[in-house]
Amino acid sequence: MFVEAGRMTHRSDRNSAAQDKGAFLGENDKVTYLGGTYQFSPALITSLYTSKADDLWRRHNLGINHTAELGNGMALNTDLSHYHTSDRSDGSDLGNKATSLALTLTSGYHAITGAYQRMSGDSGYEYFDGAWYLANSVQYLDFNAKDERSWHAAYQYDFAGAGIPGLGFTARYIRGSNIDTDAYAGATSDTRWERDFALDYTIQQGALAGLNLKWMNATVRQDRNIDGGDVDENRVVASYTWNLL
Repeated sequence: MFVEAGRMTHRSDRNSAAQDKGAFLGENDKVTYLGGTYQFSPALITSLYTSKADDLWRRHNLGINHTAELGNGMALNTDLSHYHTSDRSDGSDLGNKATSLALTLTSGYHAITGAYQRMSGDSGYEYFDGAWYLANSVQYLDFNAKDERSWHAAYQYDFAGAGIPGLGFTARYIRGSNIDTDAYAGATSDTRWERDFALDYTIQQGALAGLNLKWMNATVRQDRNIDGGDVDENRVVASYTWNLL
């Protein structure tokens, strides 16, 4: 069992060395949180958190992750996440319920994922400077527009099965629909989609052993008045972990 609590009073953006008052948008928006995780068994882990921003919102989060061994090298992972946000200030529309369910079937070096995500409430999910843990938050989009419903299909392959350890491939497609276009000035289309490809390799031997190189490609098609419109992007990421002790 793991339990934590804290209060955030200042913030620092990634591209800044300075600290600003307030955890999120304003000087009075300090955030207090309490929560933790509990492992019922090696196959079942749950998490429960609650938090509040003094002048903005109160938020609760529930997470359940379960892995069922099916035999013959197959396993089914179920991941459920739910966020409930309620307003705490006049004139704001931050009330939202965000839920996702993802099922991942693994067999040997292959993995197939199917996921469904749903938004409801007064607005889309607002996460400000932080992160969230929902199935359809992918390379570019989070599919968190007001009233949006989204489906996600993905395939992963570990090339160790083809004699190339350290090489991995991912392909995914996510489609969102039912967006409340009235919440976005000028928007006319209530659907959008994103297609992602990723190829990564971890060097296995030599002086650079452990260095991971990753190429990611995303194609996004959506109304230009929602999250910036169409996007075609490539990212290259290099990461390395030093063991200091």
